[in-house]
This record gives sequence, C-alpha cells and structure tokens, in this order.
Amino acid sequence: MNAKAPLYRNTRRKGWILSAIWLSSLTGLSSLCAQTQGKPSVEPSRCCISESHGYQNVKPEVACKRFDLYRELGVNMIRTEIGWREMEPSEEKWGGASRLAYIKLAQEKGFKLKMNVGTISSPPAWFFAAHPDARIVSHYGDVSTNTISLWYPDLHQVVERVTDQMFQYMAEAGLFKNLEFIDPDFGPASEPLYPAAWTMGANYTKGEAFWCYDKNAQADFLRKMKAKYTSIAVANAHWKSQFKTWDEVSIPQPGVRHGAFWEDVLTWYRDTKREFVLWQIANYKAHLAKYNLKNVHLLLYVPGRHVTEQEWHEAVTGGSGAKSVRIMCDSEFLLETAQKEQCWLQYTSSASENEVAYLMSYMKQHGLRSIPMWGENAGDPVQAGNPGHLADVIVNQGLYGLDYTHSYYVFDKDGLTPNALFPKLKEAYSRIQHPSVP
Repeated sequence: MNAKAPLYRNTRRKGWILSAIWLSSLTGLSSLCAQTQGKPSVEPSRCCISESHGYQNVKPEVACKRFDLYRELGVNMIRTEIGWREMEPSEEKWGGASRLAYIKLAQEKGFKLKMNVGTISSPPAWFFAAHPDARIVSHYGDVSTNTISLWYPDLHQVVERVTDQMFQYMAEAGLFKNLEFIDPDFGPASEPLYPAAWTMGANYTKGEAFWCYDKNAQADFLRKMKAKYTSIAVANAHWKSQFKTWDEVSIPQPGVRHGAFWEDVLTWYRDTKREFVLWQIANYKAHLAKYNLKNVHLLLYVPGRHVTEQEWHEAVTGGSGAKSVRIMCDSEFLLETAQKEQCWLQYTSSASENEVAYLMSYMKQHGLRSIPMWGENAGDPVQAGNPGHLADVIVNQGLYGLDYTHSYYVFDKDGLTPNALFPKLKEAYSRIQHPSVP
C-alpha cells in the first residue's frame, strides 16, 4: 500500500461542515413546496422513476414543478444516487452531494426513495493516481474508471471505509427518511457484472471484454490453480498441457487455450465476482443494522440476459466467450442469493419478455417466487419508448413494479413540458399500480 495514501485515517469529521452548509441552505426551500407537501403513499410503491444527473441539478422551483408532474403520472418512488467520486473529490476531504437539495425536496413531497450508494463503482481520480494497481484491466489492455479490480489486495478495506463514510453522511443529512431500498454496489452502474462496453463511454467501440488481466488478477489465478492441483504435472494431466513449471502458467488472450484450462479460467472469473457479491451484501447489511434501518431492503440488479448452458459450453470449447460470458451475467446465482440473503431483485431489461419469463420460471422451479422483483427498462429510447409493452410484461409476468429509466424520456428539452410519451407512461403506471391480472 502507498504510505502516502493511508486508507483508514480517521477523517470522518473533516468534511461534514460542507454538509451542514448544504442542509442550512434548505431552510428556505421547504416553503417552495409547502402548499403541495405530501405524505408517503400508503399504497405499495410500484411506480418508480429514475432521475438522470442533469435532472437533479436544477433550481428548486423547477424540481417542485416536476414533482407535481410525477404525482400526475402516478409515481410514488424516485431512484437517485450518491457516489464516492463526488463525495471525496480529493483525498480525506469529504463534501456534500450536489443533488442533496433535490433529494430533500423529494422527501418533503412524500416520495419514497430508492438509493444507489456508490462505492466500488465510483472511485475518484486521486484514488487511482495513488493506487494504480487497483485498476481492472481487460484483455484489450483497457482500464475502467468505474470500478476497482476485484483482485486488488486492499479492496475490502477501501470499500468498507467508503461505505462507512457514505452511510454516516446519509444519516447526518437526513437521507434515511422515506428510504425503502438501497442498491448494493457491485461494479459499473452498480450491477453485479464486469465492465460492460456501454459503461466505457460513448467513444468506446471494442465491444465486451474479459476483465482479468491486471497483475493482481494474474497472481490470484496462479495461486488458486496451485491450490487446486498438487503439482504442475497434475495440472498438465487435467489441462492436456505441457507447462514445465508454474511460472509458465498465466491467463492467455481469448482463443489461445481452450477446454479444461479455459474452463478453470472462466470458473475462477465467475467465482471471484460471486465472492465479492456475497461480501458486499454482508457489508451493506452491517451498515443497515448499525443505523437500525430495519425497513430498508437491499435490491440486487439482475442483468438483461443470463449465460445459457450452450454459451458456457461454447466458451469452454472455443477458449473465448459470448458477450454474456465476458461480463459474466450470473442471473441464477443472483436469484438464489436474493432468497438466501432476503434481498429484493430488479431486472434491468424488462421489455425482454422471454428473459423475464425464463427468470420467473426459474424462480418458480426453485422455490424462489416469494422474492419480489422490480422491472426496469434498459435506458435507451427503444425500451423507454414503449411504456405499454413494459406494463404488459410486468403485469403478465408478475413483476412487482416498474422503475422507468430515465425520466427525461417523457419531457421536452426544458425538462418540464410533458411530451407524447407522458400520457402513455401514466396509463402504464396505472395498470401496474392496480393490476387486473394477479
């Protein structure tokens, strides 16, 4: 660890003066919504809308007008976020969230909250500058700025420290009021995946990659293989390889080695993510308990498609892998984990009815149907542009509710004038809040 960048120095009180400034600035804002302040809905919060960054950094009077329009839509929950990158812009100097005023106004208007608390997915630039070996590396040689390598030796220490700070900030800023869900952060966009191509920026064109090529990943793979096989001779017999020593063993580029060796790579790659998911759930649960948040649920995102048995077989035999294998869409594991850990679920591509049907069938066959699962459309114009279809899938397949992503799809450029999608979403929400099909 870099001696100049201690990870656990106690700076908890250094940054909260800025938080107090933010909170005091809200004193006059509550009067803006005073005539239309609301109480949390007594109905189940099945109608959620996700706010983009730009929509939250607006003048309070604009926010209040938009909140009134959300009520007209039938929305009773807002998904928002705070993240480490913004909260600790320079080392040991913690500040306030730019969207704090927006969130406080949403609370005053009576909206329930679904909150992403960004830790591993939101590392500041200074962190990577101080700890370059924390970067995750793809087989293309690219790095992601939106996650830390799962093989970074101090990963748990870093994430736990940041989680401590984030929860304390939320407590002091009053962000636990009306809070129903927290999304544990597992990677880019908080999803339990390796970095998807769309998280790499608009100019990224290389497609999905395997993300296990940093030096810590290579060292961990070798360590795990040495533990699995008693000698290089035993490993060679299993892999049908001819390595002379363990020093020759490393993770190759896709397509170089296949069969048993590549299956060991894939299994190790998958299990590393699984281990972090379980650790992170325990980490967030510990913080819920610390702040006595008994009525707040952890929400696990389920990827748009699962890895099929055929895709896994083809990956092993070909020494590579389809898109779903490369980012490791481990859906069945997430469904089972939600049951064991008593978490809720949110499927992230609810326009894909065949995949929803598969997930619901899997849950039924494995006794998991007691776990509620939200539907969320992929944040693109195609899925967002057909609210009626989203409602069809959610009602027909028995999903809990709709988290519509993103709110800007139903407004003109001014962010206040409803467009042609607005009444369609309103109708969809009505069907979801009061479904005629059980």
